[in-house]
Amino acid sequence: MFKGHRQFYLSHLKGSRTLLVVSLLFGLVYASSSALGFPFLVGKILPTVFGSPEQRIQPLLVFPDWLGWAPWYLPKGNEIFFAVSFLPTIFLVRGLSQFISTYLLNLAGLKVVESVRRAVFVKIQEMHLGFFGKIPTGDLLQRIINDANAVRLVLIDISNDLFVQPLTVLLSVIYVIFLCLSKPGGYWFLICLLVIPLVVFVVRYIGRAIQQKAQRTLTSSSSLNTITVENLQSARDVRAYGLQQREQQRFALASAEGLRMQAKLVRYEKALSPLIEFSAALGIALAVGVGAGIGFKFEEILSLITAFYIAYSPIKRIGMISAQINIALPSLARLEEVLNARVEVADAPDAQPLPKVKGEIEFQGMSFAYGEEVVLEIGQLKIPAGQSVALVGPSGAGKST
Repeated sequence: MFKGHRQFYLSHLKGSRTLLVVSLLFGLVYASSSALGFPFLVGKILPTVFGSPEQRIQPLLVFPDWLGWAPWYLPKGNEIFFAVSFLPTIFLVRGLSQFISTYLLNLAGLKVVESVRRAVFVKIQEMHLGFFGKIPTGDLLQRIINDANAVRLVLIDISNDLFVQPLTVLLSVIYVIFLCLSKPGGYWFLICLLVIPLVVFVVRYIGRAIQQKAQRTLTSSSSLNTITVENLQSARDVRAYGLQQREQQRFALASAEGLRMQAKLVRYEKALSPLIEFSAALGIALAVGVGAGIGFKFEEILSLITAFYIAYSPIKRIGMISAQINIALPSLARLEEVLNARVEVADAPDAQPLPKVKGEIEFQGMSFAYGEEVVLEIGQLKIPAGQSVALVGPSGAGKST
């Protein structure tokens, strides 16, 4: 995600780094409570509480000897209270950490959007007139308003999930591995984790298609904006020459093209979630089959399936994140195009302030060009003070220039 855009990220995150770091810390709490809390309740606490008296005195967790940690047991006489209070406590911690994390991220996101928009607008003020001939007004408006929001999506909103969701997957997988290796022959159960690379392949394949469609969608949207802005700015000309019907046709064609590109983008974006869910179902089905063959108990199978489900839920979210990133990256590239644009016509380093003038204007051998295209040539022209001169010529001859 950061490839080729690292400097862009760092420059606009300066004022939001503290908010981002605190948000990620609470995101760590959220990921830990999600990945470990519920599977531990289902696989360890409830079977022990509702099991035989012999099961109640068994440790909930046994750590390796090299750690030197004592085993964890249920509090004697308070087993039911502990089990009943464990679930709401986990969800309270999970909910509070999620709220604080997302709130701080959105606050940082607003600051980033403001910073990006201000930087783009300042850059536009520095640009020469030829720049506005290359990029239409509607396109620039699209970049300042809509593309800046896309940067917020990439920089902030998704950054939280890029930290929290993979961490949730990692902790869930560690929990599964820990349970499997504590059971004779349990390493066969780890075969079920091979479904994860399949999901990654699906996400990458569809992600490439989404990025291509997103680029075309932005192009069609910019064209629609340009047509709209031109029409509104030329309202008198359109009515003076009776061009209303032509303008309606231009808008309808651009709108239809935008709709067609949006439909393709939505098709790929919405296909991702069902494919990931189907892959997750294959992994869980394989887990049940392998677990039954090895001889896992019901509560052990239930705990592992819960951990698998919690692991695949963030994998699904990561897939959606990938789609959102691929949609937003073209917008990021369009903003960078403006911010990195070179000022081709600038004041000379030794430019002198204009002294008091007489009002006489004289040109000798002057020309003006946009790139390689010469749009104005004046051999010799002298305009005395007080004289009015009109420039006449066909459309596109360079009169405005």
